[in-house]
Amino acid sequence: DFAPYVAAFENEVKRVADALDKLIKNLKMLALNDEQRAYVTYFEKLKAAFCERENDRTIPAWQDAERAWMEVRGPLQPGHPLEYYEDAYTHAVALEWDVRLAGASDFDEEKFKKGVIRAYEQICEQCGIKDVQLARQVTQNIARTQTYISVPMIYYGAELNGLFSAQVVPNDETVSKERGKKIFAFVEHVYESAKARPFMKLSGEIFSREFLDYGREILFKKPQIWKKTYEISTIGHEFGHILFVGTDTEKAMNADGEFKFIEEYKATTGGLVNFFLHEEAEYKMAVFHELIARAVGLIAWRKVDEVRAYYCEGLIHLSLLFRAGVLKFDGKLSVDMSEQAYAKFKEICLANYKNLALHYARRAPAGEFLAKFCEKEGKSYLPKHAQARAFVEHYYARYKAIGNELDESGEWGKWQAGEK
Repeated sequence: DFAPYVAAFENEVKRVADALDKLIKNLKMLALNDEQRAYVTYFEKLKAAFCERENDRTIPAWQDAERAWMEVRGPLQPGHPLEYYEDAYTHAVALEWDVRLAGASDFDEEKFKKGVIRAYEQICEQCGIKDVQLARQVTQNIARTQTYISVPMIYYGAELNGLFSAQVVPNDETVSKERGKKIFAFVEHVYESAKARPFMKLSGEIFSREFLDYGREILFKKPQIWKKTYEISTIGHEFGHILFVGTDTEKAMNADGEFKFIEEYKATTGGLVNFFLHEEAEYKMAVFHELIARAVGLIAWRKVDEVRAYYCEGLIHLSLLFRAGVLKFDGKLSVDMSEQAYAKFKEICLANYKNLALHYARRAPAGEFLAKFCEKEGKSYLPKHAQARAFVEHYYARYKAIGNELDESGEWGKWQAGEK
């Protein structure tokens, strides 16, 4: 049985509605122009959505709230109740909210959007995808996307599961078809968090010192390269979600419940492909390094239901990295970051993305694409590629054994102090 929030959580929603009433009253007195009045309209629609009691009117009420939210364009951005994968049954959102403050940044949104549209059109051309309606929706969604390079301002929540990674929202393609999307990215916040995060014993055991030092050199000494890599991979990932997705794509492909398990891979690889097709030599190896580290790190989420989509993404990347000879595993992992290894991975990655694009264009079941790389293992998955599988089993066993242990070598202190 489905029930609107107000029917299931009457007392809690009453408190939310009362708080929104006060907020609306105050904002009405303060709002001086259309930009400011957009906040009032949004909070009124949000209150109406929370308070809607009729099942068949609930989704339209939330869509109205999302339409109003898309018109909120000021630097103060309320983090509309977002997807935090908290509820394993329906992915319902938790009552977790935040306000982000968007500021100035070096990110050239218009240039990036033009590049993404060009990359999308190139892939369609190379694959012979001639879906005019889909192309129109995708290119309009990209063109209308509002990008906010933000810092967290205030937040409230039960588990704070949503702190603070990039997002592309809303997920409702009906609303996006009319209004586009918002992308949030927290470049400075993520950068400072990455520098403050201690080194872990597991990384030191899995990767060579050379591989680790390459990434640490960028993090601690080359902030411009680190931030550009974040833009390419993380903002690229969020734009990658928009590609090849029409109003009914998810519904058509999700019959087996596995759409998200290939969609996160599609997003990251969309960002990569955008980079491959407009390559800037000075960022090649930083982007390559980041992808390898990400793919390996995602193995840790093998048994975590809420983020299985990212774990599956990692398995597909790993399968291709092993197939390209970038990674080898015979009890110890070796990483080849030569120009030749990069070129081979790029070739395999592009070919795989074209297959994925065709899969989306046909709206074929997501599970069919996933099954090329992964097979079920209990509630989770393992890669079919033998070496990748052996490595995943090894990494996960070590993660369970020492995943919480810090690297006691003193390296972190030296990098922090600028002694390296």
